[in-house]
Amino acid sequence: MIRSSLVLVLCSLGVIDGAGRPNILFAISDDQSWMHASAYGDKGTRTPAFDRIAEEGILFTHAYASCPSCMPSRTSILTGRNMWETGPGGNLMGTLKADYAIFSLLLEQSGYQLGATGKTWGPGKLEGFTPAVGKTLPLRSYSSIQTEAILGESFHRRTLKERRPGMSNLDYAANFEDFLAERDKDKPFFFWYGSNEPHQGFEEGAWKKAGKNLADALVPGSLPDDPVVRGEFLDYALEIEHFDRHLGRMIELLVRENLLESTLIVVTSDHGNPMPRSKCNLYDSGTRVPLAIRFAGPAKKGATRRDLVNLIDLAPTFLTAAGVEIPEEMSGHPLQSLPETGAAVSRGFVVTGFERHIICRRDGVGYPARCIRTDSFAYIRNYEPDRWPAGDPDFVSSHQGFLGDCDRGATKEFLMNNSSETRIAPYYRLSFGRRPPEELYDMKRDPHQLRNLAEEEKFAEVKSSLRQKMEDYLRATGDPRMQGQSPWDDYDFTDKRIFGNPRWREEGLALPSVIIEDPDTDGDGLADGRELAFGSDPLDAASLPVDPVVQPSFVPINAQESGVYGPVFTTPGVDYQENKYNGGVIANGQSLNNYNVHVSGSPAPNSSVTAVQPWTSHGDGGNFSTRNSPFVDGGGDNFTVRYNGYLDMRGYDAGDYTIHLQSDDTNYFVMDTVDGTVIADDPSCCNERTQAFSISIAGVFPFDTVFGEQGGGEWTDVAISGPGITGIVALGDTENGSPPVYIIGSGVGAPVERPAPIEPAASE
Repeated sequence: MIRSSLVLVLCSLGVIDGAGRPNILFAISDDQSWMHASAYGDKGTRTPAFDRIAEEGILFTHAYASCPSCMPSRTSILTGRNMWETGPGGNLMGTLKADYAIFSLLLEQSGYQLGATGKTWGPGKLEGFTPAVGKTLPLRSYSSIQTEAILGESFHRRTLKERRPGMSNLDYAANFEDFLAERDKDKPFFFWYGSNEPHQGFEEGAWKKAGKNLADALVPGSLPDDPVVRGEFLDYALEIEHFDRHLGRMIELLVRENLLESTLIVVTSDHGNPMPRSKCNLYDSGTRVPLAIRFAGPAKKGATRRDLVNLIDLAPTFLTAAGVEIPEEMSGHPLQSLPETGAAVSRGFVVTGFERHIICRRDGVGYPARCIRTDSFAYIRNYEPDRWPAGDPDFVSSHQGFLGDCDRGATKEFLMNNSSETRIAPYYRLSFGRRPPEELYDMKRDPHQLRNLAEEEKFAEVKSSLRQKMEDYLRATGDPRMQGQSPWDDYDFTDKRIFGNPRWREEGLALPSVIIEDPDTDGDGLADGRELAFGSDPLDAASLPVDPVVQPSFVPINAQESGVYGPVFTTPGVDYQENKYNGGVIANGQSLNNYNVHVSGSPAPNSSVTAVQPWTSHGDGGNFSTRNSPFVDGGGDNFTVRYNGYLDMRGYDAGDYTIHLQSDDTNYFVMDTVDGTVIADDPSCCNERTQAFSISIAGVFPFDTVFGEQGGGEWTDVAISGPGITGIVALGDTENGSPPVYIIGSGVGAPVERPAPIEPAASE
């Protein structure tokens, strides 16, 4: 039955038929924190469409996602249930089962026509749902097709003439226009507009071309105030503005069709921004989202509310507006039930949760946590404090590199590359360091949650009270953690393409690869590479890094079986003490022809590495080519030789790969296929010492250097290093379009002896 708490019931029990029911336009961005909209005062992000909804409706300042991860948050929105109430739907790449009521299907059953464009629900798998009415559709993972079973027909036909780098080419607004033209005008509609923006993958430096000002960037206090960080937040702002422009066009379409006053419009995001300590974190930067609602009817003077609301409240809100019964199983409350006046907090608190995002820890486990947020405090319970919150720092994750629960991006790279600097180290620890079992923050005085008060005696009563209130709510809503259970670590990771090997689950593999640990020569429990990178002696057990716990060691990975297409191949390098580089190439792919590749390693003195990604596949057989990377200078006595060519990686499985260096101009150099010696085809062009320059790429076995023909396709960045050299780096285009490679090294004289391939260790 309809809950008695409602104050805006449109009719008596049941469904209200006819033209009196509003249309519903639901707009949801992908990874946008609450503060990044001009309605909230952000000068660097212009959102006139969102602002219009706020000005003609209600702007919520304290709205929270149930979970700071895409699929779990969207599952909670659809079901009106907390993430821990949705079983395997509480994990990314999880499963949404038909055991739960879905608000969109309830709307459809009551006579609404459904439609969608852009990112809807996922990534994951639907199980047990009937395909969309009148259609037979395959229900397959990570596809807009499968979501037609719960959100109606997908409108993806219209695309933009010019696609901006890092953004979808979908013309969201034009697709909404198609939906309006094709809909049954005798039915009210529900339309889901889900942009793919501002998900990470921004065009770096786009803010400059757009004329934005670094001074206007709104950066959370948990991140360093640096031009790199400010620039990325402005690049991110451009993607929010892209989302907002399409929303504005949709509003104008409603005006043109005389539908605005009969349409309920809700605008929000699935969770916070994708930079460090936000997405996949229960801090406000990860769970607090923008929310503006314009209820159907004539425009009213906008109101701003500080009520603590949860996105699980949206399903009951939509059902209430449509006059549809709210299933008792839904934990959310309709926002129409808020008091009509005043700004008092009506609920008193919200509770959010997090379990597993991607595979970024050795055993495939997550980082379980729960948070209760009141008007004044935030209390967080970390159930596995011995785990790393962003992923094991020496483990290459399923699709985000090291520290995989944080998306790749300029800010993440900046923190990792500068983690030992005095100014940056505290921010690195905030984002990636281990956390205590309990955290408590005074949100009035410490809105960026920088000072943990959990162990301060004067806050003991506050902590105890919040813990009890949170646990009471978790028990009342059936959280398995309150019974000591942890099912999320065992739920299927349904999109097996992430691991490339489609058999990894079926064969019972815990993970598709096994970590090869860095050697620990002095037996002090710290890997040699980690010690070297952060200032201690790997041969002296008494010499310890200042803070080894929070620093990644960048240990290479080695494949353990054929047919595993990612993560794959590399063995540790050798001889840390002679200014060598211990690292390797890691190919981390979803399929044979879809790899992300980057360089990893523990930088030793006089070693300079550019870790760049991804490489782009360009042909059959898993071929990869690269170019366009900054010049890397090893410094010291190193000399430089120029290699004019390209780098290619070929193979069909983990045991069948080669490194391929191809010369485009005989005036430069080629690499000998036998011993790796760089030979000058025209010695007069360069330093005579290059004749003796040799190269041994240790760390990339089972690769060999061979010749072959250049492939086509797109080029991106690369950097590779190995013992005897400081780096092999592919540079940008020359005037004639050729992609030169600079080889920088110190191996003058006799060729460096090539180490024998290291046999893979037995699987753990």
